[in-house]
Amino acid sequence: MCICNTIHNILCSLHLLKINLLVGFKRAVRRVSRKVRRGIRKAAKLLDEAKKAYNKAKDKVNGFKNDLKKAKAVLVNIEKTFRVGLKFLDYIRKRGLQAIIHIKRVWFDVSLQSANGGVFSGGVEMDFLGNQKLNPKISYNLRRIADFAKKLFELVKNKIK
Repeated sequence: MCICNTIHNILCSLHLLKINLLVGFKRAVRRVSRKVRRGIRKAAKLLDEAKKAYNKAKDKVNGFKNDLKKAKAVLVNIEKTFRVGLKFLDYIRKRGLQAIIHIKRVWFDVSLQSANGGVFSGGVEMDFLGNQKLNPKISYNLRRIADFAKKLFELVKNKIK
């Protein structure tokens, strides 16, 4: 009976040891799982912040691209305006209109602004038909090229009447 008690005591001790090991393992797994969940939540927050920062940077880049497109369009329109002006001056030079219009001075100034497009201003000092002094001046916002052409046409038309 003594051996049976000893074996029984050993088996009970092993059973208790097994239970204690399982309880300890279960506690350790819970602790690790809590820490992993906290780490995942922190990582998710960091990922959300990184996404927000990325989207802000992307919006800024798109804004800069749009500004560059607008600036390029303004420069293209300025180039077209200068070409037309040069063709007009070449026409006058070739046709000898000095007898009708004697141009003493032509001037222009262009200022570019990214947000507003810029301003083109200019003027001419001339004698018309030998005795009329004309000094038409214009100033134009470069965002509205069609308005610029109409204004120039009206100015010339009114002076010729």
